Amino acid sequence: MERLKAENEELRQELYTVKKKLQVANQISTDLSDELEQQVARSNRQLEQMRTEHATQLKALEARIEQLSKELEAQRSEPPQECPPADGPVPEHIEETLRMVQEKSLRAKQDWEEEELQYQSEIVQLQQKLTTADRKLTGALTNIAELSEEIELLREQLASKKGNLEIKAQEAEELRDLLEATQQQNGMLAAELAGLRSNSNSALEKGNSLFREVADQRKQLMQWYTQLKQRFFQLKSEHEDCPREIRTLRMAQRESQTQYERCVKLVRSAEYYNAQALHGQIKDLTEQLARADQRVRYLEHEMASNSVDWVNMLVEYYKKETDKLRSSLNSYQHKHREAMDMQEDAVKEAWKWRLEAQRMRLKMLQIAVPPAPADLTEGACSPTSDTTLVPQREGPDRDGQRESSPKDTVAPETVSETAENKSPDVTVICNAKADESGAKTITTTTTKPCMSGPPTKEEVAGAMPLQERNANQLVMKIVPFKCYKISDLIAKQQEETDNASPPEAKHAAGEGDDAGK
Repeated sequence: MERLKAENEELRQELYTVKKKLQVANQISTDLSDELEQQVARSNRQLEQMRTEHATQLKALEARIEQLSKELEAQRSEPPQECPPADGPVPEHIEETLRMVQEKSLRAKQDWEEEELQYQSEIVQLQQKLTTADRKLTGALTNIAELSEEIELLREQLASKKGNLEIKAQEAEELRDLLEATQQQNGMLAAELAGLRSNSNSALEKGNSLFREVADQRKQLMQWYTQLKQRFFQLKSEHEDCPREIRTLRMAQRESQTQYERCVKLVRSAEYYNAQALHGQIKDLTEQLARADQRVRYLEHEMASNSVDWVNMLVEYYKKETDKLRSSLNSYQHKHREAMDMQEDAVKEAWKWRLEAQRMRLKMLQIAVPPAPADLTEGACSPTSDTTLVPQREGPDRDGQRESSPKDTVAPETVSETAENKSPDVTVICNAKADESGAKTITTTTTKPCMSGPPTKEEVAGAMPLQERNANQLVMKIVPFKCYKISDLIAKQQEETDNASPPEAKHAAGEGDDAGK
């Protein structure tokens, strides 16, 4: 017990640390993504600002160059008497101005090329940072997925450990009750032996009767011990098979849950498709109605101004149009019927899988469930199940002075009679189970027919989970025995030895004789 508690505490601590790591990883991923977005936005703003500045500078330089070129052309176009000789030198201030303009333009061009290269290198670096950040983000997401899987696995392990702890506690309680019963029967045997010793007259008869009684009691106790040992090993093997059965039932429940969700999605898609088809039909009919109204007004105007031949031609035209509309109406009705059939099949399938999920839940709770009828598996009306465990009660005789009364037990015949007195619309199924200690459990399953037809839209859409709907329908009452009579146990062991095969009886008798010797 202490070991299981320690393992449970370790699993809780591991779950807490994993949750903390997951939170830190999520926070780091969000921070990295925010920082990456900020860096990209900042670099874009800087690039746009520098682009605008250099564009304005280039425009100003181009305007200056154009102005200087115009001045130069104007100076060259002056009269020859004012101009210097053709082979004469150009004025120094004009050459200086042109040289300065060219140097500025070259310097600006070089600066622009250098800045462009610098920005391109910065863009490449930012792209590399972006790729590294994306790689880190994908790694963080994969780590998050792995951690979530580990958390799910740890949760399953924790649930299995809890189940094992509960089973061990139940076994300890049963062994404690059995120990109390054996101690009580030991006291009763000691009292009986003391009474036999005190009531005997002669010493010889007293010794013979005492040894005979002790030998018989030892034989019976050895037989009882061997049967209890066999039962213990049987229960141990069943307990070892329990985790595998629990895993299989859990897998079956998950599969049924996924199939149920898939059926619900199919039903919703069918409803959506049906609604879209109806909307399209309504739209087409409204358009046709509008065109018909316009046509009627036009025909009224034409009939007021034309002759009978025109009316006959109009009637023939409308007959042809009526035939076309009738054929289209038939096709629409056929499509509508197909859509309704598909919706009905999907609803029946969803209802069937819902009942299968309920049956799986009852099996996981270790409740005897009757097999589903054929009409139910074929998609018929869905019954509602009310399952109640009613144990067979026996009055505990702690002082060991009176025999057990047959009135203290509830027989299966009584339950069947009460079931027959019910209304014919209710079917009661009783199953009696007896364990090795003599306790019986009667499982009463009441099956009511469906009164409301197919499920509603909220039920199909899964408005209320299946486990929450059926949680209040299960009532389990189990009354364990606290005391056993030695006479009843001896009679039970005698009946079992009489019903056993000859080799087993001989083996048990041989062990009893050896123990007596």
